[in-house]
Amino acid sequence: VAQTFDAGKVMLEFEKQKLNIDIFGGGKTPVKSPREQDDFYDGSANDRVGGYYAVYNGLKDFTIEQFVINRNTDGQAISFGQVGDGEIEDYTIGGRVLGKIADTAFDFELEAAKQVGNSGALDADAQMAIGILGYTFDMNWKPRLSFEFDYASGDRNRTDGKRQTFDNIHPTNHLFYGYMDFVSLQNINNYKLQIKADPTKKLNLQTDLHFIYLDSPKDNLYGANKAIKRATVAGADAYVGSEVDLLAKYQVTSFMSTMVGYSHFFAGNFLKDTGSSNDADFVYIQTVVNF
Repeated sequence: VAQTFDAGKVMLEFEKQKLNIDIFGGGKTPVKSPREQDDFYDGSANDRVGGYYAVYNGLKDFTIEQFVINRNTDGQAISFGQVGDGEIEDYTIGGRVLGKIADTAFDFELEAAKQVGNSGALDADAQMAIGILGYTFDMNWKPRLSFEFDYASGDRNRTDGKRQTFDNIHPTNHLFYGYMDFVSLQNINNYKLQIKADPTKKLNLQTDLHFIYLDSPKDNLYGANKAIKRATVAGADAYVGSEVDLLAKYQVTSFMSTMVGYSHFFAGNFLKDTGSSNDADFVYIQTVVNF
């Protein structure tokens, strides 16, 4: 999904304290043609974001991050599935820790956030959490095996005065929850296994396996563009399906690389309960030339 923004950022660097803080603010604008590029700040008042992101590197092999993001869509209603549309004025408050476990080949990442505020006439009450544990084998190919769990809350009761569907604001979902773009970080429990290896300096291989469930089958399935991919029905199962992604990247020359990918989606019970449930395939070849 193409998105454009007018925004600004102030970067504070405290070298002795090993601390960096980015303070930012701006707004989403319409996607513009070349002749419209001088329309500065056009439409940004309808979807503003601002906040700060702090990074601390004062611990060996560890990075600690903390952030607060405010989103305000004054004048623009945003849809959240079963609880309907409404203007947003909420805060996403979270943190992230990543690093390596000393004297081992393990690496890890933990991230969590809470969302509070207003969503139309409802109270925003949502959360997300991500955990990753990886292990890199001491071999020439440098194979790395990792397990990841991605959680984003869904709405469990459309009449309780709360919007529990997590809003991951303006994301790129494509890289993280399956290359076929069937899900976003909204109302999901995603279990992911990944294997990566470098047989040569020029060749990189990667395999991802996703097992995708709805956090709440009373809420909908949201696609990578955050729109409803499949509306739920009463009694629907939580299991959306599984996806396997196979990728190979080869550095042809110093200025050109090629990627080949294949993905297959195995439809689960939720799709069978709510409509069409055929499996799906995705094949692509991508070449990048740097000038």
